[in-house]
Amino acid sequence: MNKSFKILIGQDGTYDLENNFPNDLTKKKFFGSENMSNLNKISAINNIPSNPPATFLIHGTADTVISKGECQKFGKALKKIYCLQYI
Repeated sequence: MNKSFKILIGQDGTYDLENNFPNDLTKKKFFGSENMSNLNKISAINNIPSNPPATFLIHGTADTVISKGECQKFGKALKKIYCLQYI
């Protein structure tokens, strides 16, 4: 992560690409390729730095594309590293 960031704002994001695009058809649809063996490597949830910037996550409950659980899962991963407050 670029150390010049002062804050990270995640809005309705997909933070775990491997688990959100589990089969070749969805990978091809979203990424243009079926061979996306590096999804775990590039997923935000697997690249949280040891000293992350202040983070504000937003996700609507009516989202039909990405589950709000995705944001909650990322929030839990952040909380393991540093104090996270829910508002």
